Amino acid sequence: MQLFRTLEYDTAARVGWGVRVLLASPTGTEGHLARRLSGLGGLVEVEAHLYDALSVVMDDSRAAQMLVVDCDAYGGLGAARRACALLGPDLGLSVVLITAECAEQLIPQYREAPIVLRAPVSAVALRVAFDAAFCDRRIVGPD
Repeated sequence: MQLFRTLEYDTAARVGWGVRVLLASPTGTEGHLARRLSGLGGLVEVEAHLYDALSVVMDDSRAAQMLVVDCDAYGGLGAARRACALLGPDLGLSVVLITAECAEQLIPQYREAPIVLRAPVSAVALRVAFDAAFCDRRIVGPD
């Protein structure tokens, strides 16, 4: 028995389309991570220093909807977790931590907890992170 699930291609767009992403990475806009994030439809802004990125979202909670951190450039996963803990859960900001330290990727059930991806990150892993972070966000295309 075969089951077919129809998809409504004309009424829904990509999950990442138009999402404001703040990337903390010393590689800047030239890095593969920035290109992959923008390829998913994210509007990417890059900060070279982690604490500069944190101050951007702490000063204006609407500056970004997702914070992506290249943890290995800032002292590893533990240092990035401690730094991101300064944000608190009240901002409503999805956080993705990318590191070579983790053995397996962690996508938590709750949006308040950060998503941890293994480095080097693949386009599929970033897509899954976008889907998990914005699963309640539905973008409807023009009629």
